[in-house]
Amino acid sequence: MVADGIAQIGLAQAVVRMKHYVDAPECRDLLRSCDLVFGCTDDHLGRNFLNRLAHFYLIPVIDVGVLIDPNENGGYDSFDGRVTVIQPGYPCQLCRKLISPQIMLEEDMCRHDPQRFGLYRRAGYIEGGDDPSPVVATFTAEVASMAVNELLHRLTGFRGADGHCAERVRRFDWIKDSDIVPGGARNPDCPLCALRKYDGRGDMTPFMDQA
Repeated sequence: MVADGIAQIGLAQAVVRMKHYVDAPECRDLLRSCDLVFGCTDDHLGRNFLNRLAHFYLIPVIDVGVLIDPNENGGYDSFDGRVTVIQPGYPCQLCRKLISPQIMLEEDMCRHDPQRFGLYRRAGYIEGGDDPSPVVATFTAEVASMAVNELLHRLTGFRGADGHCAERVRRFDWIKDSDIVPGGARNPDCPLCALRKYDGRGDMTPFMDQA
C-alpha cells in the first residue's frame, strides 16, 4: 500500500516490497542497509526483532503503537498513542514492557505450529484472543505524524537542545494532556473573538472584511 501510494504521488524514489514478517530471514539484508527504521508492526516478535536490530546494528528504530482499551463504564482504561525511539542509551522495548515474552512464544507457536496453538488456546494457556484491539484511522494517522516529527527533530533540532525524548505518549481522550494550549487574553475590542461581529457572516465584500 505504501509503495502504491508513493507511485501515485510520483515521488522519484525506489520502493522495495517484501511480503514477509519483519523478522523473516528474507528481510535481514534490507533492514541492515537502512539508516533508520519506522516500526509499525503489531506483533511482539516483530517488535523484539527491531528492538534488537537497533542495538546490534546501531540503526535507530522509531516504533509506534496505539492502544484503545474501553471499560465497562463507557470510558477508557487506555486511549493512547505511543512513539518510542529505540537506540543504545535508551531503555529497550522489553524493559518498557512493550514486548511480552509470553506473547512472543504464542505468536511463534501460532505461525509455526497452528495445531498446537489451537490445543493450547482451548486449554487456557494462551493469553490473547482472536479479536484485534480496536483502532481508528485518525488516531493511527496522528501517531504516524508524531513519529515523523520525532525524526524531523533529530534531523533539524526544531524542538531545541532539550527536545530529544525516548518516548512520547499521547492520551487521545485527555485534550489538555495531549495538546499544549498557550495562555492568552483577548483584546476586549477584538471584532473576531471578543465582539464576535463576524460569527456566521459568510460571503461579503471585501472578502472577510479585508481590503
